[in-house]
Amino acid sequence: MSEERFLIEKKEYVLLKQAVSLSSHHIPLTENKPVVYLKEKLQRAKIMDDEYMPLDVVRLNTMVTVSLRGGAQRRFLLVMPSPGVCHKDEVSVLSPLGITLLGSSIGRVLSMEKQHLTITHIEQKRMTENSTFNSF
Repeated sequence: MSEERFLIEKKEYVLLKQAVSLSSHHIPLTENKPVVYLKEKLQRAKIMDDEYMPLDVVRLNTMVTVSLRGGAQRRFLLVMPSPGVCHKDEVSVLSPLGITLLGSSIGRVLSMEKQHLTITHIEQKRMTENSTFNSF
């Protein structure tokens, strides 16, 4: 695990800290490695106000395009977990891939289960005052 610091928006930080806390009530942290990794990652985060967040950083509700070895591409929307049906292009921020994507930027190479993914494009789906995050 890298000790690299990453950027996270203040409201998302609070939301993710709550998600870690809620998850640890349902499954002990010793049995939930992705949530432990997210908790550790949040401890290294540099927290920023929304207006100062760079547009090339993966955050909640960001559409991320990655290139796989061999040239194939995949697109993911990073979302909060929800009890409903998950669409095939959605990745929960509490999944190993979601945690790895969080805070990454264009050009970053990620290693996931013997695969190397390179982030090639990021499209922010900015929140409006009337919109909400997916809930648990």
